[in-house]
Amino acid sequence: MREDRVTVIVIGSDSEEVAKVSIESVFIDLRDLRSKDMLQEADVYLLDTEHCLEHLATQIQQEGNPLGYIYGENGETIGSVFNQCMSELVSGRWFVVMESGMLMTPGCIAGLLRAAKQEENTAIVNPVSNAMFRINRECGMTASDYREAVFYAMQKKEDTTIHHLINIGMGMALIDKQIITQLGGFDESLSHMAGIFLDLSIRCLIARKDMVSTDGAVSFGMEPDRLLEETFDDRYPEDIARLRDKWKMHYFNLYPNPYLADMIMEEKNAAIHVLEVGCDLGATLFLIRDRYPNAAIYGYEINENAVRIAENYMWAKSGNIEDKDLKLPKESLDYIIFGDVLEHLRDPLATLCYVREFLKPQGKIIASIPNLMHISVMSQLLRGDFTYTEAGLLDKTHIHFFTYREMHRMLDQAGFRLLDEKFTVFPIQEDEAKLIDQLMMLDAGAERFMYEVFQFLILAERTG
Repeated sequence: MREDRVTVIVIGSDSEEVAKVSIESVFIDLRDLRSKDMLQEADVYLLDTEHCLEHLATQIQQEGNPLGYIYGENGETIGSVFNQCMSELVSGRWFVVMESGMLMTPGCIAGLLRAAKQEENTAIVNPVSNAMFRINRECGMTASDYREAVFYAMQKKEDTTIHHLINIGMGMALIDKQIITQLGGFDESLSHMAGIFLDLSIRCLIARKDMVSTDGAVSFGMEPDRLLEETFDDRYPEDIARLRDKWKMHYFNLYPNPYLADMIMEEKNAAIHVLEVGCDLGATLFLIRDRYPNAAIYGYEINENAVRIAENYMWAKSGNIEDKDLKLPKESLDYIIFGDVLEHLRDPLATLCYVREFLKPQGKIIASIPNLMHISVMSQLLRGDFTYTEAGLLDKTHIHFFTYREMHRMLDQAGFRLLDEKFTVFPIQEDEAKLIDQLMMLDAGAERFMYEVFQFLILAERTG
């Protein structure tokens, strides 16, 4: 399999203008590579999923750019098309998949290839991107326009830093054909890139194949908010139904919570021991181990199917923490994390008292806790409503509720001393701000922030 050839597949949308700019960015990067003798051969293809971009492909070809044009037959899934591309079009070891609307900056392909060759076990490489920043800061940057992204790329062009990921970032990825072939190719029952990448991420995790992002490759998303507009479930219901059945899971949490990881206080080379209760697939623990290479990570999760996946790449056990059956040595942990977990427990105070035994004398807990006193809930109560929802402050699975003062009382009673607290605050409506003014007049005991904070993030140390 040729190591000096790369194939780029641009997945076209229904917008000729957007697809054209994406393709042009690829040819600009390739010309730059060839001028520096950094790449011998490359192939570029436009994959037209809507059968509406053939005229654009012809136009680009007439401009002197060797662009191939491919499309799926009626009823053919993108998983099937990708397998055909791997078999018939990708002659080298690596190929890049990028969505229309993503732009390469000069040096992007070189940076992706450099990262892919750093570790033999690497299956996927993502560039850093503004399109990913709000989902995963480790593979994101904050450029507001393409020119700013190019400037950022120039600063990072020799950077070899890589971050190990638990999932493939959307938008653009370099893929090792050799490893993906070993994994059995792409799932041909899936029709959208989001589903393809989610499924491939899980298979890479189980097979212990690495997915990384590299600071030395930069891409720019023309529509970065598009990835956040709707949930995967809403956008691709057929694919999510197939994946739920395939992996026996109701939802897939493959993005870490960086704010939990930010609360860790140790030096980067510290050999810390971290347990996360309710770890799901271990995304946040994965991030912690990437930041702290000497860390030992442990996951405890009630969902057995999630544990069957997570135990392939970390210590993970299935169980209900309220059953008090944690199989770890006493006083062995530096941190225990509860990310949106305590509100799901029958007796969170008893749980904190129990896990305290597993912390070292100065061990700490990190927790994110929703605030029941938020003005959105208070306004409901004043109308006589307390309506549960699928997610949010009144998630239907919440069975315990906290205010700022109740949270503090629980920590004190459980034998913890608060070291740090941060607040998640979202913009509130004008009528909500006026309601807070009125509530403040009713009782001087409450402070304004208690109505404005959506979620508490706390770091507390074991006492005694």
